Amino acid sequence: MKKTLTLFIAVASLCAKAQLPSTELLKAATFAGLTNEVKTGYGTTADDPIPSGAFMNITDKGNTQMLKLKNSYRWPTGESLDFSKRFSTRGKTGIVDCYTLVRTGSTDTVRLFVDPYHVATQYFVPAGLTAVTRERLAVELAPYVKQTETLMASPDATLLTETYDQLASYLITHFGTTPFLDPEMIKDVALDEEADKKLRNFLIGSYVTGKFYAQAKDMADPKQYAFNYMKSSFKKYVPLYPETKTGILKTTLQ
Repeated sequence: MKKTLTLFIAVASLCAKAQLPSTELLKAATFAGLTNEVKTGYGTTADDPIPSGAFMNITDKGNTQMLKLKNSYRWPTGESLDFSKRFSTRGKTGIVDCYTLVRTGSTDTVRLFVDPYHVATQYFVPAGLTAVTRERLAVELAPYVKQTETLMASPDATLLTETYDQLASYLITHFGTTPFLDPEMIKDVALDEEADKKLRNFLIGSYVTGKFYAQAKDMADPKQYAFNYMKSSFKKYVPLYPETKTGILKTTLQ
C-alpha cells in the first residue's frame, strides 16, 4: 500500500511538472516559424540578421515584432536577454541593428544583428542562444499563473490592485493585449454605456485574466473559459457593490 501511494505521488508530481502552456500562447509570444535549430552565422553577422520586422508597421504602438524578438530567445541557462545596448550598422539587406547581449553575472557575450525592416517565414537560433519552448515558457509563466489563481480565489479581486497591476504589466510587456482580447466575446461589456465604467473595466480585465489562465493551462476552449470567468466575476461584484449601474449586463451576463 505504501509503495502504491508513493508511486501515485510520483506520477502526480510528474504530471504537474508536465503542465505546459498552449501552442497558441507560445505562437503569440514568439516569431511565427521559430525552430529550435542553431544556424551558423544567423543573427551573429551583419549579412545574416534576424528579420524582426519591428519597424515595418509604424501604427503598431505595442511594437509586437519587437516583443517577439525579446520573447523568442534566451541564454542556454534560461535568463532573458538585455536589449538595452544597441547601435546601427550596414549589412547585406541595408541598415541593421546590432545588440550587444551580456549575460548577467558572467562575461558571456553575443552580438546580435537584427533587421527591423524585413520579416521571414522561418526563424533559427543564433549561436550562443536557445529558442523559447513551451517548457521554458511554462517556467516563466508560473509566478503569474499563481497571481491569476490568487485573483480568482479572492472574494473581491478589485481589492488586489497590486497583484492585478503586476499581472497586467507582465502580459502587456510580453504579449501585448491582442492574444487575450476577443471583441466578439466582450462586445456587450465594451458597448454598454449604461453600465458603470469601473464595472466594465473590471469585467474586461477579468476576461483577459481568464483567457491568459486558460492558455497557460492549455485548456480546450480558452474563449469560453474566459467568458464564463467574466460572468462569475460579474456575479461576485454586484452583491458587493449594489449601487453599481449594470445596464444590460444584468441580462447578458446572467
